[in-house]
Amino acid sequence: MKKLTILMAVLVLCSCSSNSNKDQTSSKEDKSLPANPMIDLEATVKNESTVNFLIKTNIPLPVEFMASIDLKDQKPDEIYIGCSKIIKVESSPYSFDFDISEQKLPSGEYNAEVTFHPQWVADNGNELAKNIIKKVMGSMSINLKTAYGSADERKKIDKKQSWVMDNVIVGTIWNVEEFVEKLGKYQELKVTNRNAEIIKVYYFPEADMTIFVSKPKKSVLTWRIGMTDAL
Repeated sequence: MKKLTILMAVLVLCSCSSNSNKDQTSSKEDKSLPANPMIDLEATVKNESTVNFLIKTNIPLPVEFMASIDLKDQKPDEIYIGCSKIIKVESSPYSFDFDISEQKLPSGEYNAEVTFHPQWVADNGNELAKNIIKKVMGSMSINLKTAYGSADERKKIDKKQSWVMDNVIVGTIWNVEEFVEKLGKYQELKVTNRNAEIIKVYYFPEADMTIFVSKPKKSVLTWRIGMTDAL
């Protein structure tokens, strides 16, 4: 009888030990990294100022991702056209509306992207995600139709503005022929807050820039992006 009691006790202990090992194994499995970390993105253009991002991922959460909308086929020497923001994803799937109204993006083909950067984003999220050593990204193409012209038009404007930013400072000699060659034809405005006999104002539509010139010195006083008649 005693032998039977001892045998039953041993069986119970073995069963408990086995269950404990299973629990530990299950716990380890729950806390393990996915073999292939992934981000799946579905981007939907709701209107000219809002793009919905639907994100699905197997990366341990919560973590921060970089969400971006970038014009396709941009060259390294061109002014960047697009926008980005950091988002914190608490669960998968995760949906949010990306407001792009402030960026005034032109119409064109864009890449919508969500990226996990292990070098820095993981510091503000799940500790396990820090073990991911490679960048993980989800993307898809979208077409934006906005009221801010075409991407080609924006690139032309940016190129002209870049010339001004790189070459025109206070005191630059006012060579009207050179400015017309680089920026296109101008419209002469009348300054509203200075002496119009001394300060001349030239707006270049093709560059969307205004140049203020000192008539006596025949040199540039300053420049502004956009059309303005106030110095």
